[in-house]
Amino acid sequence: MTSSAPQHSPVDVTNIEQASAWDGASGDEWAVHADRHDAACRYYDPHLMDAAQIAASDHVLDIGCGTGMSTRYAARAAIAGTATGIDLSARMLDEARRRSDTAGLANTSFVQGDAQVHPFHPAAADVIDRK
Repeated sequence: MTSSAPQHSPVDVTNIEQASAWDGASGDEWAVHADRHDAACRYYDPHLMDAAQIAASDHVLDIGCGTGMSTRYAARAAIAGTATGIDLSARMLDEARRRSDTAGLANTSFVQGDAQVHPFHPAAADVIDRK
């Protein structure tokens, strides 16, 4: 299940403006400067992952995954499970897929969509990471 092809789900009407921003200029800027944003997250993501207590066979859902740094952390912890990131930004998800592929993580997937209305399978995740 390596960095799956783009998937897109509906957006809740209350999130249309956010979806437009994140799947536009804001998401583009974040993707271009992903290293800088990842550097800022490096201070708290390890603590978040420790608190999540992800087991080797867990299926993790990373809500608002951006360029996938926390999804990759989760995938490394859930080595026999999966880590799925969902975000509104196609550009950030493209970067997340590229970074997961570069890292050799075959247990990641990324979905473009609004986590509030995405049709997740009821038992799709053991652990949910939302920032």
